[in-house]
Amino acid sequence: QAVADSEYINQYITQQQYSTSQTIAHLEQLIEKQEERYEQDLKQALRTQAQQMAESQAAMAVKERKERSARLDEIRLQVDALGVALKQKSKEAKKSHDVHKLSSAVDVLRNALESGQPLKQSLLFLSQHCSEDPLVAVAVATLAAAPIELSTTPLPTRVQIKEGFKDIKRVCGELSLIPEGKGGLLSLATAKVAAALKVNPLSEVERELTDGELVKAAALLEAATRETAAAPEVAVWARRVRARALAEQTAQMLAAHAAAVSSPLSH
Repeated sequence: QAVADSEYINQYITQQQYSTSQTIAHLEQLIEKQEERYEQDLKQALRTQAQQMAESQAAMAVKERKERSARLDEIRLQVDALGVALKQKSKEAKKSHDVHKLSSAVDVLRNALESGQPLKQSLLFLSQHCSEDPLVAVAVATLAAAPIELSTTPLPTRVQIKEGFKDIKRVCGELSLIPEGKGGLLSLATAKVAAALKVNPLSEVERELTDGELVKAAALLEAATRETAAAPEVAVWARRVRARALAEQTAQMLAAHAAAVSSPLSH
C-alpha cells in the first residue's frame, strides 16, 4: 500500500509539474503575443503620429503660404494705391505748372496789349511753354493770321485808336467826297466845302469806338469811304483796329481758358 501511495504521489506530482509547464508555456506565449501586439500598436501609433505631424506641418505650411500671400496682396494693393496717388499728384503738379505757365502767358499778352507793344514775346512765350494745349495752338495761329504783323508791329491801344480817329476823321471828311484816283487841288477844295455841309456816318463810327465795338467801327468807316480818295487811309486804320480787336478777343479767350482749367485745382 505504501508503494502504491508513493507511486500515486509521484504521478500526481509529475502531472502537476507537466500542468505547470504547460501553464508557463501558455503564459509565455500570451506574453509574447501581447508584446507583439504592443509593438505593432506602438508602431501603428508612431506611424499615425508621424502622419498627423506631417499633415499638421503641411496644413501649417498651407496656412503660412495663404497668410504670406494675403500679406503680399495687401502690400501690392498699398503699393498700387501709392503708385496711383503719386501718379495723380504728379499729374496735378504738371497741370498746376501748365496752368501757371498759361496764366503767365496771358499776363505777358495783356501787358503787351496795354502798352501797345509788338506781340513777339507773347507769341514766343505761348509757343514755347504752352504748345501742348490745343486751344493755345489755335490762339497762336489766330494771332499769326492777323491783318498786320503783330510780332514786329506795335499794336495801337484803345486810347491811341481814338486819338488816331481824330486824324482819320478829318481826312475822311475831306477825301470821302472825292472819287478814288481824282485828287486835284480843285477837287480837294470842293470836298472841304462839301464836307462842312454833309452829314456823314463819322459820328456813328465814333459812337461804336466809344462803346468798344472796334470791328463794327472799322466796317462802318470802310463802307462809308469805299471807292473814295479816303479809302486807302481808312484801310490802314481799319487793319490796325481789327488787329487790336482780334488780339483782345484772343487774350480774353486765353484768360477764360486759364480760369477754367485752374478752377478744379482750387477745390
